[in-house]
Amino acid sequence: MASASKSIFQISTARLNITHFDPYNPTHTSFLVTLYNNPEILATNGGVASFIPTVEAAQAHLERNQAKIEERGYGQLLVSLKPTNPTFQTDTDMIGMVSLKLRTGSPGFIAPDLGYGLLPQYHRKGYASEAARGLMEYAQRELGVKDMLAFCDDCNEGSKAVLQKLGFVNCGVHELKPFGGKKGCVWMREGMTRDLGVWES
Repeated sequence: MASASKSIFQISTARLNITHFDPYNPTHTSFLVTLYNNPEILATNGGVASFIPTVEAAQAHLERNQAKIEERGYGQLLVSLKPTNPTFQTDTDMIGMVSLKLRTGSPGFIAPDLGYGLLPQYHRKGYASEAARGLMEYAQRELGVKDMLAFCDDCNEGSKAVLQKLGFVNCGVHELKPFGGKKGCVWMREGMTRDLGVWES
């Protein structure tokens, strides 16, 4: 089961540590630039991911992200492999990110959406579903957040497999106004209302 410390935030799963990004840590900002500009990731994000071309842009992005975490308790988090030697805790084995984001305003969504992204060399190892499940369990246990949405490109079979594994329900392809009207495959956590206004309003 995932756990999190109140003093130093960390969600711990069997193989992963999930922690806050530090906007002022050059290692973190450089990693985010690498992650967001990987060609394989760019090809599957449906053109809706943030544009982060430089470490300066990464720092600004992470500053906004930290403000959201302080406001709501969730946001974008760093995913790292647990060190093989637990005596030496390190975040040098960074492999990706996992997130919960509430897209408010008009248009907006009434529930946060779950996201994840890993460097391609860590795909097909179960890390994405492990990180996402850890965050989902933490959000429900510590923050009372149960309802969640998720979106992916309809041709992204890897992401669809992860969401199926997590127990999300595929609600088909819809126009997503908060994403500029782009069409995407909509998923919702089992038990949520199927009101299309959740996604399209």
